[in-house]
Amino acid sequence: MSFSVRSVFFLPVFIAAAAFFSALPLARADIVGTDWTVRNPVRLHSDMLDMAVNGSSNLVAVGAHGAIVSGSDPSALARVPTGVTDDFSSVTFGGGRYYTVGNRGHILSSTNSTTWTVKYSSTTDIFESVATSGSLVVAAGAYFNSATASYNNVVVTSTDGVNWTRRVFPNMAPITRMLWNGQMFVGILDGATASSLDGSSWS
Repeated sequence: MSFSVRSVFFLPVFIAAAAFFSALPLARADIVGTDWTVRNPVRLHSDMLDMAVNGSSNLVAVGAHGAIVSGSDPSALARVPTGVTDDFSSVTFGGGRYYTVGNRGHILSSTNSTTWTVKYSSTTDIFESVATSGSLVVAAGAYFNSATASYNNVVVTSTDGVNWTRRVFPNMAPITRMLWNGQMFVGILDGATASSLDGSSWS
């Protein structure tokens, strides 16, 4: 049996979100990560694509077709309704909030992982990653540039999770994965990396 593992956390054993024949998702390993056991507490029929943890007390996993599951026990997660059918590609936690982004231009947030609110929506953006420093949220992905018939990088930022600033980078490939390393945002794009202090300029 093989899985496409998308995200791994240590809580205090290793937990992995994975894609496997559109079923669920979670695998659990021993403390050294060598002995894995498949955990499938909720039949979502959706691949799980990312996870985030609030300290060590609560886990949120997001995935295809608007799937979000959450809970403090990785073996007993519950599905959370959102009313959104995007494929949620990324989720993060910081500043007391969870943020998740979708491939139809949605950004949702939650303070408790069970009630989610749409904070941003775009018909042209495909968000692939979200990260936060705690005081700044950055979501990144792609938009279709009709002038060049290609996908370019788009980034939206917010300091309060309510008001968002959108920036387009026509000469930059879309950021597909991003994190906050404690000092700056670091993104992966087209086989390279880029970094930014504030999400507004990348190098």
